[in-house]
Amino acid sequence: MEDLLMDCISELCLKCGKYETSHNGSCDDCRWYELKTEGYKRDTDTMLAIAEDLIVNCEAEECYRIEIDEAGNEHKYPSCPFLDRDGGCKIEDPTSWRI
Repeated sequence: MEDLLMDCISELCLKCGKYETSHNGSCDDCRWYELKTEGYKRDTDTMLAIAEDLIVNCEAEECYRIEIDEAGNEHKYPSCPFLDRDGGCKIEDPTSWRI
């Protein structure tokens, strides 16, 4: 899950684009810069900030992927790591994340 978190942060960096000039200090004021460079530290403020950014930047069109087998049966698989076993979204509840 920690790798997924770092992948999410990298996606946010791609959206922002300032990473190309980070050597000039363009990322110094970013809330994700410390986490990306110094590693993950679990604390409430960081987790809430992560949740907020993930919610705002979520571009998932579907939380599930549907596959049809040879017999024509439809199978629904979660494609989002933030879904709980009942299919509810847990992105707004960082305490439920397994990092």
